Amino acid sequence: MFILIEEEDEELQQEENARRCWITDLFLERESVWLFRAIDGEGPNNRLESFLRVNREEFYYLLNRIGPKNERQDTTMRPSICPKQRLCIGLRFLASEDSYESLAFLFRVSSSSVSPIVRDVCTHIINELKEYVKVLFH
Repeated sequence: MFILIEEEDEELQQEENARRCWITDLFLERESVWLFRAIDGEGPNNRLESFLRVNREEFYYLLNRIGPKNERQDTTMRPSICPKQRLCIGLRFLASEDSYESLAFLFRVSSSSVSPIVRDVCTHIINELKEYVKVLFH
């Protein structure tokens, strides 16, 4: 009887392990988001400006200033979200105030990743561009 229970426990554990995944198929296609191609020059600059409220040159200026601080390492479980993608998420939030859920779907990242990304990007922009950014505290 003990052997049967142990075998059932093993089967349940294997089923749980099989169901878990570290990254969904949708997130694997993150690079195919049209915005990332537009930033790389594959689309009209005005589309980028209307979406992020910065043009291509301004985007790369910001990326050069805050990109190194925004970089994360890949893990064995999944690739990290690169600085360019992180900056896009932060700028889109500032430009639109979209919900974190809609940003997650739009950029193909997990919804739990969006909040820290927005916070980090905003903090880095404020710290790097102090001379241009005025922060009001209530």
